[in-house]
Amino acid sequence: MKQSDILATVQTIFRNLLRNQTLVLTPQSTVNDVEEWDLELHTQLMTAIEQTYHIRFTSQDLLSWKSVGEMVACIANKCE
Repeated sequence: MKQSDILATVQTIFRNLLRNQTLVLTPQSTVNDVEEWDLELHTQLMTAIEQTYHIRFTSQDLLSWKSVGEMVACIANKCE
């Protein structure tokens, strides 16, 4: 699975949860770049991503990400 495809899906999930269809994510995007990205949204995002890709994140996964690109790479690794 291509990381660009995963990024597009993750962006769609973000847009739907935030009800903001103009949000643009890049691999360099961080929690500081998305004003509404708080703990509650993070929990909703992780649940939606896990359901979409039929994967499970560990707490180590969640704590290790510094950017959307790192999240996308983790998803790609779990989908191999």
